Order: sequence, then structure tokens, then C-alpha cells
Amino acid sequence: MVAALLCVATISANDAETVTWGYYNGSQNLGAWGTSKAETYYVGMKINDASLVGSKITSIKIPLNSSTLSSCAVWIVRGELQSNSGQGISDDVNVLFGATNGWNEITLPEPYTIGEGDFYVGVTFTASATDFSPMLLMPSDLLETTYIKTARTYRKWTDLGNAPGACLPLQIIVHGNVVKNNAVSVVNVDRVFAKHGEASKAKVTVANNGSNEVTNIDWTYSVAGKTVEGHTDVIVSADFYGAQGSFNIDVPAIEENGEYEGTFTVTKVNGVTNIGSPASGTHTVKVMNVVPTKRPLMEEFTGAWCGFCPSGYIGMKLMNERHPDEFICASYHNGDGMQITENYPVSVGGFPEAYFDRNHMTDAYRGDTKRDMGIDDTWSLECKEIPPLNVDVKANLSSDNGVLTVLSDFVLCQDISDANYGIGYIITADGLHGTGSNWLQHNYYSKDYQNGAYSEMYKEGMDMFNYGAEYQFLVYDDVVIATSGKGGATISGVIPADCKEADEYHHSMTFNIADMNSNYGKKENLVQDNTRLNAIVYVYDNKTHHVLNCAKHRVTLDADSSTGIKSMRNAEIRNQDYFNLAGQRVSADNYKGIIVNGTKKYLKK
Repeated sequence: MVAALLCVATISANDAETVTWGYYNGSQNLGAWGTSKAETYYVGMKINDASLVGSKITSIKIPLNSSTLSSCAVWIVRGELQSNSGQGISDDVNVLFGATNGWNEITLPEPYTIGEGDFYVGVTFTASATDFSPMLLMPSDLLETTYIKTARTYRKWTDLGNAPGACLPLQIIVHGNVVKNNAVSVVNVDRVFAKHGEASKAKVTVANNGSNEVTNIDWTYSVAGKTVEGHTDVIVSADFYGAQGSFNIDVPAIEENGEYEGTFTVTKVNGVTNIGSPASGTHTVKVMNVVPTKRPLMEEFTGAWCGFCPSGYIGMKLMNERHPDEFICASYHNGDGMQITENYPVSVGGFPEAYFDRNHMTDAYRGDTKRDMGIDDTWSLECKEIPPLNVDVKANLSSDNGVLTVLSDFVLCQDISDANYGIGYIITADGLHGTGSNWLQHNYYSKDYQNGAYSEMYKEGMDMFNYGAEYQFLVYDDVVIATSGKGGATISGVIPADCKEADEYHHSMTFNIADMNSNYGKKENLVQDNTRLNAIVYVYDNKTHHVLNCAKHRVTLDADSSTGIKSMRNAEIRNQDYFNLAGQRVSADNYKGIIVNGTKKYLKK
């Protein structure tokens, strides 16, 4: 996999050798950030782009969130940041300026010539006690890009890509031979999982490093001793230096299971030889019997009394709209009419709080990127994890006795040994609503929004909370109304410690609708609409304390036989022959333990 810098350049009509280089391309939301202390900041952006070597930096642009900052300077440091780098004095460049609230452009007294290797462009300033968030940052998952050190809070150079997951939107104005006519670099080739003997596709992302719009490219692709050539019509704008485009290529079928390295190379751009660099990118092709599908389990912890929790309400709502068939969420309520427990499957330090797969704490609206709906990007990264097994679930509600039956299927995608897997079930309800103080949603965003503090990080979908402090008639989705074990306790023995790829295991469990009650306030039954219930099943690794995979199914009613659950209970379980692990015939109605029918295994409880 090859990663390339995300950069943007505006090309002057009068000077085709002038570009504005940086990670900010004009479209990202900028969020205010700071340590909320009176102290001096030193912030530097790392740059290493071979196409810039020999060019000259003539000015530096930096956005700030205050006009009262003092001792402001921009600087350039070659090599690595040292303990004293950015302390107001630089061996290379140090230019003082007066801060403006917004974009500041500082012209260098003498153009700075860019050499080979790493260099840092940065800013220094001193914030007062009232400058809580003096910096403007852009969201980014790029690591080793922007570093910060402050006099009191960050005593050592710290990567902003880790926390708060942001990048400095600093730009440099560059003069020199940095613009080429037809040049494409390979940014990334996605990893591929393919079934043996079947062709697949790989997503390729390229960047335009030339002055011409990219209308088509010629390429080669090699994997497992096979090489194919291709021609793709792809439009990549020339408005920005580093503008990107993506497309799919065919990956030829590979017969033998295993991991293979594939190489994609752009040979021509617009019919002429490609001079972009890097022109090639590699990726991994994993060939297997069963291709895994990863579904992260998002668990949110919220409460109607919590004034900061409406952001999670909107985050989950938008994620369900964007990914209706893939996104899986379980929302645990606290101290309101939807609470069923305070014994949570993870340690909850406060509200709101959210976790992916019980080991990755995040924000239910901003995600890890700390920006407007950044949860979408964080979820997408979680989807790229490789689970050891596929999970499926079906659920049916019996109208005559109010019993909800859930059936789960597990298929191994790789061999495992000495594993310790447990499974669990979560029942959620959509469309819950109520009246009274226990259903009154508190909201702090109406106050904070007025001074603009949350206008960028809490923007999409938050309009309804910008003008009122409390909401009585919200409708809540994904609310947890039942679980198979207290505090996330799982069921053992369903998936053995040692399994082979393509092994299948099955399990069933029942829930009573009458037991799905709130344990707070009026203690009402939370099944308000039995057509809007969902069943979630997940596999949990007891060694790593990590949910490996999960699946979700909208509960069907007896009248809808599409799940096959009712017929399976009556015909498959009752009428077919079953055996225990010793090979003895057993009665499926009375036997407890693992029973086998052909290649299928069930755990009867």
C-alpha cells in the first residue's frame, strides 16, 4: 500500500510555476482547538515531497482563531524537530507577524529554497488566559504530519494526528518547476479478499500532479505471476495540485489460497508517458475459501438528562440513513425512561460515550477525527478490519405467546486454535417515544452554538438542537431493551477453541417480550411496536476483550415466513435426526448441549 500527501495547489494564470501547497484544499471544516491555558504554542507541519525540491517558498499562510495572540512567528526547520525547535529562533527562517482572526499570510524576506529530505514549517504564538481555542485545525487521520509543543500542557513534541486527530491547515506558496503537464501518482490500492478461483476487484486512488486534467490512463497490474494491461477513462481535475480520483480494476482469479502481493502501475496519462511519482502502488490479495464481511458493533451510552448527548442522537440517525444495511448500533440509555441496566458491557466513564467492538472508545458524532460527522470515517476504518468468521442472524416473534426466537450462524473464514470465543445477543427497538420528565431530552448545544464554538464540529444535522434547550417528543432508535447476559456476559461453547476454515456453527435463543421493561421511573414495557424490533448477535474474544464480528436482523412476525425460523423449529428441529458429539441419536426437544445434523451444529440450552 502506498500513501501520498494530500495537497492542493492553485495555479496562477500568469505564472504556471506558482502553487499553494498544503493539506487544506478549501473544502474541509476547520475546528477551533486549544489547551484552554495561558501558554506559548509551537506547532510544526512536516513536509517531504520530492516534487518540491529546488522550488522556493515565498510566503506562508496560517489560520488562527484569535487576534489577541502575541509573539507570533512563522518558522522553517530542516531535518528533525529538536527540543529547542520553534522556540522563537530557527536556524533557517523565523519571521514575526501580528495575528489576525482568520487567515494570516506572511511573506518571507527572502525566498526559502527547498532541499531534499524532511523539513518543518510552523507557527509560534503566546495565548492569554481568555484564548481557550486559539488554533484552527482541520480533521485528518494522517499521522506524523503535525506536531505540537506548549510551555505547560505538551512538554514534548506530540503528534496531533493521534489526538485530537487533526492536522494544521497551513499552506506554503511555492515558486518553481513543480507543475508538470501529465503526471499521475498512485495514492493507494485497497487490500482485496477474494474467493479462490474467482475474479475480484480492487479500488485504486490516484492523484493528479500535473497541470492538465486527467481524462484517461493506461496501466498494468501484476499478481501471482499474472500481468494484465488496462485503459481507464477517469476524470481528475487539474484545479488542485494533488486532486484525487478513484476507480476499480479487475483482479484475476487465483486458484490457490494464500496471500499475494499485487502491483498497479500507471504507464500513460492522456496518451503520453506518465512522469508522476510514485507511479506504482502495491497491495495484498488474500485468497480464501470463505470471504469475511466485517460489521463493527457500535455501542452508545446516552441519557435524556445529558445535555451533550444530542450529538450522538444525530450521529446515529445519520449513520443509519447513510448505511442502512451495514451500520449496527446498540444504544444503552441511562437515567431515563429507556434504561434497562446500569451494568454495561464496558467501563463507562461519563455520558455521552461510545465504543466500537468494546475496545475502541470514540465519539458518536465526531468519531476519532473530531469533526462534523467524523464518526462515518471512523466506522469505515473499523469495517476494514479482518474478522476470523462471518456472522448471520434471523429473528422471529411469535404472536401467540410473545416469544422472540433468534437463530445465529457462524462460518469460519480461517483456521483458529486455542481460541476462547463467546457469543451474545442484543435486542433493540426503534421508534421509542414517551412523555414526562424521564423522556425529556436536555440540550446544551443551543447555548454553545450561539458563540460559534461548535459551529464546525457539530454542523451537519444539528440544526434542530441549535434553537432549543429541551425536547419532549424525540423518537429514539437502536435502544437496547434486552441482552442475553448481564454486563456483556457471553455464552460459551458455541464455537470451539479449535476450528477449521469453512466450519459452521449454529445457536438459538429465546426472549420474552413481557420481560423487556425499563427499570427506571415508571418501568414501562419498551416494546411499543413489535414490527420495529431488531436482533443483534456478536462474537466476542474473551482473550482480547474485543468483539470480532456481528450481524443484525429486523425481527419478523409469524405471518412473515421469510426467515424460515418457525418452519425450522417445527420441521427441522423436531422431525429430523440429531446426534450428540459421541454419535448417539438424541431428541432435539429434550437434549441440552451440542447436537449435530449433517454438517450443522446447534447448541441447545
